[in-house]
Amino acid sequence: MTVLASADSARADGSARFRSLARQIARGNCILVLGPGAAIAPDSGSELPLTVVLSTLLAQDDRVARTPGLDHRDLRHVSQVLYEETRSLTGLQETAAEFYSRYGARTTPFHRNVAALPFTFFLTTTADDLLFNALIEAGKKPSRQFYSFRRARRTEAAEEPTVARPLVYHLYGYHEEPDSLVITETDLIDFLAKVILNAPPLDPMIRAELAKASTTCLFVDLGFKDWYLRALLRALGLSGHQDTSIAVENAEFFERSALHQTTIYFSRSQAIQFHHESLDEFSLQLRQAHDALSAQKGNAAAAPAAGAPCVFLSYVHEDREAVDRLADTLRAAAIDVWQDHQSLRVGDRWAQLLEQVINKQADYVAVVQSPHLTRRVETYVGIEVDQALKRHQKMLLGGFRFLLPLRLGLADDLPLLSVLQGIDVSTDEGVGALVAAITQDWKKRAAARGATPLGGS
Repeated sequence: MTVLASADSARADGSARFRSLARQIARGNCILVLGPGAAIAPDSGSELPLTVVLSTLLAQDDRVARTPGLDHRDLRHVSQVLYEETRSLTGLQETAAEFYSRYGARTTPFHRNVAALPFTFFLTTTADDLLFNALIEAGKKPSRQFYSFRRARRTEAAEEPTVARPLVYHLYGYHEEPDSLVITETDLIDFLAKVILNAPPLDPMIRAELAKASTTCLFVDLGFKDWYLRALLRALGLSGHQDTSIAVENAEFFERSALHQTTIYFSRSQAIQFHHESLDEFSLQLRQAHDALSAQKGNAAAAPAAGAPCVFLSYVHEDREAVDRLADTLRAAAIDVWQDHQSLRVGDRWAQLLEQVINKQADYVAVVQSPHLTRRVETYVGIEVDQALKRHQKMLLGGFRFLLPLRLGLADDLPLLSVLQGIDVSTDEGVGALVAAITQDWKKRAAARGATPLGGS
């Protein structure tokens, strides 16, 4: 019994994690960062990275093969040894470019799954076309840019990417320009210095996209054991974001570097959560979670019709995941929802819009109280409550409800709301009680107006 319960609990936790990540991606503020391990060799029969295939081929050179202690899977080291033996960097670059061009029309199930997700921006550390091809197969129109650490490239300014027209950015160069490739250990050091100095510069739009405080990242087989990643992520602006990012690494990473200082650094700071996953299985489960979420939102979005009550949700951003679930349930119950991240447009002035929404557009204001909210010293929720209380007093004269205090679990009531009866919406029963309260009050309002309420009398 205990083993089965634990297994069920683990599956539930895993499903919740995929749903949470799918929601982050759907919000449009998640960047997919593909490491060298994510460029899987097509039809290899295992998750064998192209970098390992190339490294193994280069290591067959007699001048490399006789090097003692050489790790034939380490492309940077093998390439460095081969370069020092041949002193032909151009030859090495051409060999690597020709190798990647062999896969110019190929892709993999992993890349097809991630291409189906609503990412707008992909950052990749490999020179292959696997992701680009998958995006085209998915009916999208991707654009491509790449960084060349040896010289500034004259390119058109990158357009703002969209789900239909996503951007694939090759950070370590692209095979159609061989001297842009970061192959040897010396290349890597020079590349890192150039990125930190921003000379040559990355496209300003690229830097702005990476540095958004609201952005989270999904790192796939980036290899966080490598010494230079802390400096690189900081230089790119991929550290210091508001929400925790996710890193998916293979079994070897956890076996060899579970206590590596880079891993400990990111874990302790709660900047990144590390997970051990098969890439194919991970991408499939994430795609399934996204498809289920899309179907749920599609049904929910279609439910509220003209004349449905509209609920303004007031909350702090740490509770967005729970509030999103609540919003989906309300829409499925034919109750419309006003949320800041879905209803605000670029250029809207929040202070002015707030008064208009609460006094003119919303039929109810639901304040989501949580430990996150009560720990806040300053938040817009206080202003929203203050605005809502004024209209609430007017609605009370007619015996109607307007301000709805909600709680997530063991949250304390805000002092301003302590005299009102609240509802715990952390359970299905509580959400059902909220839907019933709104529906009942909405019918009372319709009866007072002499109208037929939505959903019948």
